[in-house]
Amino acid sequence: MKNLFKISIFALVALITFSCEDEDDKVIAQGIEAASLMTLEVPAQLLESDAANEITVSWESADYGTPTQVDYILEMGLSGTDFATSTIVTITQQTSHTWTVEQLNSQLINLGVEADNEATVELRVKSSIGSGRTEELMSSITSITTTPYSTFFFLPNRVWLPGGYASASGYGGDWDPADAQTPTLAAPEEGDTNYEGYVYFANDNSQFKIIEGPEWNTFTDYGTNGTAGVLFDGDGENNLEVVTAGYYRINADTAGLTYTLTPTTWAVTGDATPNGWASDDGTIPDHDLVYDPDAKTWSTTLDLVPGVIKFRANDEWIEIFGGADGILNMFNNTDNTIPVESAGNYTITINLSNPRIYTYSIVPN
Repeated sequence: MKNLFKISIFALVALITFSCEDEDDKVIAQGIEAASLMTLEVPAQLLESDAANEITVSWESADYGTPTQVDYILEMGLSGTDFATSTIVTITQQTSHTWTVEQLNSQLINLGVEADNEATVELRVKSSIGSGRTEELMSSITSITTTPYSTFFFLPNRVWLPGGYASASGYGGDWDPADAQTPTLAAPEEGDTNYEGYVYFANDNSQFKIIEGPEWNTFTDYGTNGTAGVLFDGDGENNLEVVTAGYYRINADTAGLTYTLTPTTWAVTGDATPNGWASDDGTIPDHDLVYDPDAKTWSTTLDLVPGVIKFRANDEWIEIFGGADGILNMFNNTDNTIPVESAGNYTITINLSNPRIYTYSIVPN
C-alpha cells in the first residue's frame, strides 16, 4: 500500500487588476497579496524499502482575477539559505507534483543533505502569467524535516543517446538505449560529467534524449524544458532536437545541466596534399572528406607526397585533429601533425564514432 502524503498550498491572491496588450498577452497586476503555505507532515525517516511509495504536494490555483494560463515553479532549498542553495523540483501548469520516495531522497542528496542525517529543507511555489512569465507571485515557505537514506551514486563514464533518429541514421532501433548500436558520449574519466561524442542525424527535426544507462526507468534521463542549451530532468521534460540533419559534435554536462550541438563537416589539409595547407581566407581549399553512414567514417582518396597532414572541421582552424599511431588528438601545437612518408595514392579515413577514442588510417591503394 502506498503512503500518500499530501501538502496543500493555498494561494490567497486578492485585489488584482489587469490589462492585456497586443498579442503578447502581457498581464499587469496590482495589489497582489503573498500566497500562503500550510504546515505539512512528512515521515521523519525516508526508507529505501519504501522507494516506490509516492509523496504528493498540491496547491490551489493562483487567482489572477481572470481566466488565464498560470505557470508554477516548485522550488526546494536548504533551510537558512534563502533559496541561494536550491533546486527546481518541477515547472508545470498543474497544481500538484508527485515524487516517489526514491526521487525525493535523490533530490535531497543532490541538494547537499547528508545521508542518514536529519535536515530541514524549505518549499515554495512561484506562479506567473503571460508568455513572458510576468507578474510573479511567491508563496510563503513551508519546512520539511526528514532524514534521507544512503545510496551509492555512480557517475558513469558514458551516457546513451536513444532517439527517433536511430534507425534512419544507421544506429539500430529507435528509442532503445539497450541497442548495442545506440550512440554514446564519453567523459574523460569516471566521476567526470563532461561528456562528448559525434553523432549522425539523417533527417531534420531528429529527437533524442540523454540517459545515464542503457535502460529506461532505471537511470536518469535528460531532455529540455524549452531553453536552448539547458538539460532538464523533471515534469514537463521534452525531447532534445536537432533541427537540421547532419553530423554533430555533442557536448553535455549532466552536473551543470548544459549541452551544445555543433554541426561538423570534415576535411584533410597539409603540405602532403595536392592543395597544400588551406588558407585562412579560403582561397586555398582543403580536401573534403565524405561521410559513410554504414561504416560511420569520413574518408577520401588523394594523391599524397611526403609531408604532413591534419584534419579540421567546417573549413576553420578551430576544431583540429593531429595524431600518431592511428590515434587522433587535439593537441594545439604546430608539431601535432600526421606524417606521410612516401608519395602515392591513398585512402584517408577518420572514425569519430567511438567517443574520445578517435582514430585515423592512411592506406595506400
